[in-house]
Amino acid sequence: MFANITRQLLSRRAPATSCKRLLARQYVGPIANHEAIDALTSKLTVEEQVQNIVNPSTYDQIERTKQIAQSARLQNMDLGVQLSEETRFSREEVSEKLSKLYNDLKSTRVLTTEDRSAVLAGFSELRDGNNCARVIREMRTLGHTVTAAQFATALRAAAASKMGSAVYAIGEEMQAAGIADAEGNYAVYFEQLVQCLSHQGQAEHAYSVFLEMRSRGFIPSRNTCDALAGALGSIGEPEIALEIILEARDRGISLSSASMVKVLHSAALQLSPEPFKHCWKQLTGVMSFDVPEGDCDAGMNIAARTGDVDLAQDIVEVMKRRGFPITESQFEALFETLVRDSRWTVALNVLNIMREHSYGKESMTLRSMKHIISSHGSKKALEIVDTIFDNMLKGQKNMPYAVDSVTLDALVSAVAMTGIAAQAAERLREWYPKLKIKRTPSSYAVVLDGCILSKDKVLAESLMADLLDVDKLKPTQQIYERMILVSTSQFNYEDAFLYLQAMKAQGMVPSWKIYSTLVRRCAKVRDPRARVALKEMAEMGHTVTEALHRYVETGGRAARYSLQQKYQEDNSEEPEPPKKEKDAARSTGFDINFTL
Repeated sequence: MFANITRQLLSRRAPATSCKRLLARQYVGPIANHEAIDALTSKLTVEEQVQNIVNPSTYDQIERTKQIAQSARLQNMDLGVQLSEETRFSREEVSEKLSKLYNDLKSTRVLTTEDRSAVLAGFSELRDGNNCARVIREMRTLGHTVTAAQFATALRAAAASKMGSAVYAIGEEMQAAGIADAEGNYAVYFEQLVQCLSHQGQAEHAYSVFLEMRSRGFIPSRNTCDALAGALGSIGEPEIALEIILEARDRGISLSSASMVKVLHSAALQLSPEPFKHCWKQLTGVMSFDVPEGDCDAGMNIAARTGDVDLAQDIVEVMKRRGFPITESQFEALFETLVRDSRWTVALNVLNIMREHSYGKESMTLRSMKHIISSHGSKKALEIVDTIFDNMLKGQKNMPYAVDSVTLDALVSAVAMTGIAAQAAERLREWYPKLKIKRTPSSYAVVLDGCILSKDKVLAESLMADLLDVDKLKPTQQIYERMILVSTSQFNYEDAFLYLQAMKAQGMVPSWKIYSTLVRRCAKVRDPRARVALKEMAEMGHTVTEALHRYVETGGRAARYSLQQKYQEDNSEEPEPPKKEKDAARSTGFDINFTL
């Protein structure tokens, strides 16, 4: 029978512990089974007992699976769920068993260095960093030798379980043992500490340890750089993460796509062009990573803000390859990118494609172009708009959707926003007939904005006459309101009320801004029509603030004067000291209260 059992065990290739267990089960019998097992296992070495717990035999695993299946059947639960729960908690249970065995062994016998090393190896295999630190501390206290390899294994186990305190404790023991300064050993401690802190979300502390590591001359490994770069990207530090990525690249190390994606997302949120561009090229070019559509949107936004045409074109190519549709926001971002790079012909072509797909027909699409052009100053702005107009004149047949009144209004508005309304009016009168485009009330409104800035009422009235007599257009509310604002900027502002009456005669309701401007203008010169306008303002449903009421009451003086007057009125009941008492006090040189 023993020969059959031996052949059976050899065919299973079971460990020695399993052989003893199976011999006990089949030779002693079912009644004295547990006693026989205890008798045989008591003769095992510490290393064998540790391995029996850490790496259980196939028979024990089968028995445990049977118990789980029976429990699942009794509880009417899915077997797969039970097995997944068992896998989740099995490592903690095994670690508790090993810890109990270690405590029992310490209480019953004197453990040698080999015995404690076996226990330390078991905890390292289970990735129990706290128990690894405990065993190492006890070994050093009792005078046992802990090798550099054991320190390194324990550090990796603690870092893998994300136990930062355990990594730090083991590193301190390394330094106290005197092997921390040996070549390579202390670098392992730094690397594992950086990785552990990075995985725990403590990127700031991890970066501090990383800087200390570099100052000591240790070269970080790929895993360390990868973990730290990803952690820095997660907390919104793409610039620092890029430094680590570039340093690793110079040493021929390429980080993982997961860390690159974290830095990419962080750069998109922080609007950092350099980290985003580098990670984008690495992911799409080197790693052939399939970026999602949301990252393409973020990249177009960054390209628009920085004027990076190469990045925008690369993103468009990736979107075409992935089959993503180009949305209106992406078209607008691409258009803004080309405008910032002063590539006017390409920008007009993109605008033409947008409008061909029913995108960007409103003036809001060209708002960024107006602000970019006007920010260059009046002289440079005139050169830019003239260049764009020449491109529109030459390519009108090829770009029919881009050459319209909305685009011309944006160019004229860019000139008017610089404060040179006369130049804007000149282009309003010349450009539209050349392109055979009809002027609209909005075309005149953008030039009137320039008249408000320059307070040029003569030019504004001339434009109003052209609108009525030349183009035969009906003034809109925008036109009337701008004429009122121009009139209130003059010494004689009577025309403002004429335009106000004409506006109300057309059934239009003046805005809060118009009434507020009229009230303040009248109050400055103590015009009684200020109160009439204030009353009409309330009747129209506009909010009349207390500050506006006080402004009228104080005759247009600033708020500080009204507050001072109110303070004086509130404190007017207190009598002022008699002048004689003051003079008496001044003549004697003593305080009145002191004298009394």
